[in-house]
Order: sequence, then C-alpha cells, then structure tokens
Amino acid sequence: MKPTLLLALAACAAALPLSRASGQTPLPMGTFSTGESFGGEGATFRFEAAAPGFLTVVVRADGDAVLTVMDDEYQILPNGRSDQDLGGDVGAEQSVVALPEAGVYLVAVDPLGAGPLRFEIGGSFLASDLVAEPADPDAKPGGAVALDLGESRAASLDPLEGDHRDWFAIRVEEGGLLTVVTRSEGTGDLKLEVFRDGDVRNPAGSSDQDMDGVLGNESVSLEVGAGETVHVRVSRPFGGSGRIDYRVGSGLIPG
Repeated sequence: MKPTLLLALAACAAALPLSRASGQTPLPMGTFSTGESFGGEGATFRFEAAAPGFLTVVVRADGDAVLTVMDDEYQILPNGRSDQDLGGDVGAEQSVVALPEAGVYLVAVDPLGAGPLRFEIGGSFLASDLVAEPADPDAKPGGAVALDLGESRAASLDPLEGDHRDWFAIRVEEGGLLTVVTRSEGTGDLKLEVFRDGDVRNPAGSSDQDMDGVLGNESVSLEVGAGETVHVRVSRPFGGSGRIDYRVGSGLIPG
C-alpha cells in the first residue's frame, strides 16, 4: 500500500493494540483499524456472530499479506483464504465468507515473509438465514470420529444437508509408515488431507489424485511416531451439492 493511503486510513480509524498469533483482538466492524505483525507471526482477530450470515473482511497492508477466515478451531472456511493481490497490490486482500451458524470465528492476517507488516483491517456482517446450515458434529477437528488402524468405515458427504467435510482421528501405538485411503462408492470427487501436531491449517499430506481414474479414490502416506494421533479430513475439492458415499481406512507398516 502507498504510504499516503496508509496515513489516510489510519487517520480515520481507531487504533487497535497489536494482535499476534498468541492473542486475539476483536475484529473492527464498520471501520478500519491498524494492526501490525513482527517476525513472520500473523495477527489474529476474533468475531462472534449472533446468527448465520455473510462476513466481509478487507485488508490493505504495506507488504505481501494473506487473509484467512477460520472457525474457532482454526479450520479455514470455504472461500476463506485470500491471496489475490488485488489490482497488482500484494497487500490488497478482501473476502466475503458465509458463516453457517452463530458462534466464534477467527480472522488472520499473515505476512508472506519474515519482516514487519503494518496493515489496515475492517469488517462488516450481514445476518442471513440464506447460509444457515444444520449442525455437523464431525465437521471440526474437535468432533473427529475415532478411526482404528485397519478399520474400514462407511461415510458420506452431503452439502445440501450441511455436511461439507468429515474429520477422523487415528492414534498409532507404534511408529512406522501410516497410509490413509478413501474409496468412493459411485461418482463424486473427494480430497483427502492429513494433519499432525495440532496444526489444522497446513496439511502434512494431501491427495486429489483420482487414482485409477476414480474421482474419490485417494491415498496419503506419512511417517508417524509411537503414540501420535493423526487427524484426517475428507472433503470435496471444488464444492458441489451432490451426496458422495465413500469408505475411509488406514494401515500401518511398522518401522
């Protein structure tokens, strides 16, 4: 962002305390406020929605930035990541994200680089039942369904019923090579991701290979340690509204 524009925005905004990944500042609504990040750490803001609706967030930064809208477990919402560099400005990001239910949501501004980042951020919210969806217990890591090694479990995704993603948790008692697979029953495209160390924003491995020409046949392998719990997310890579039936399973080669 040009220095003159930053000054103009700052003059009409109420300054916020610094917000880093270790803390959360309320997301400014209906106005712009100043934020900063240092050492490559992002700034995180908190928004509590009283109802379903559309959250709009605008960021203008003096360096390269990524804007992310997440649920309260740091899971990125559909269409919740913006690295558009609008108008060729690497610090210009904005998103309109559907919030399917009332609750707490998180907004992160992350620098692409290790230097300090100064930015202006503002939001607005339009409550609407147009995007309301039924509660889905296994749509978040905290509601992950336990999946035993060697078990094959039937599951489904049904976006029209608010079922966009399924989470599973696999605990391994000994180290080795863990492989997680999905097999679709009928048509429908799937994406398989695995997460570790409590990081649900950045997968340790993912698959959208469409193995053997089948859109829902995916496989991910990774080395794991004894006593580790790996989280698995199954979702649709490009959205869509049709129901997909599939099976998910895992196996371990010790070593």
